[in-house]
Amino acid sequence: KVQAQWFVVDTLEEIFRDNHFTLEKVDEHYIGIYLELLRESHSLEDLYQYVHLLGSFCTREGAAATNIQQIITKILLTEGADDLLPQSHVIDGHIYLQVKQEDKDKPYTQWKNLTNSRNPNGYVLLSDYVLDARQSMFYQKVLFLFAELCAGKNNVEVLRHEEHIPLSEVLVALQDETLPAIIKAGYVLLCERLYIDDVSMKHYDGKNRFW
Repeated sequence: KVQAQWFVVDTLEEIFRDNHFTLEKVDEHYIGIYLELLRESHSLEDLYQYVHLLGSFCTREGAAATNIQQIITKILLTEGADDLLPQSHVIDGHIYLQVKQEDKDKPYTQWKNLTNSRNPNGYVLLSDYVLDARQSMFYQKVLFLFAELCAGKNNVEVLRHEEHIPLSEVLVALQDETLPAIIKAGYVLLCERLYIDDVSMKHYDGKNRFW
């Protein structure tokens, strides 16, 4: 079943890849279908395949597919569906995640939150979470989706919000020596797309600075 789902996702990605006509036909209804597939996922493999697919819709030939970026951002990040993705929090100079624990007997929406008794909120340290290869892959795809949503400097104000990818989180990630290089690379891309070479960033440090 899982292998068959991967073939379906790979096929869909190839159909939409750099296909201007097909991508222009993607609307909120279609995105809703893919989000429902994500909700019904029964494994981490399913999850990161569908998250990657959503990210791959956001650009074509290296250029932002603005309409699709806006639809996914609207549904996933501004209309209460953001519980489908891990929630990150910076606490005492470290990144913690509020993230679900895999339960292959249930769909993703029924998975319980992974907890950690060492943190009063029960959140899991990001560096611990990504020690598992499959969990790491899922989080890599989440970072990829965020980066694709802000390609072309679109949706940056939404993604800079404290609930998503604030500057404080990016800076902590880049300085955290316990994070794998592949995770830090995801944050580097987000840093470039959200916080570098952007005149709107001058209010962050009081200077008209282009990093």
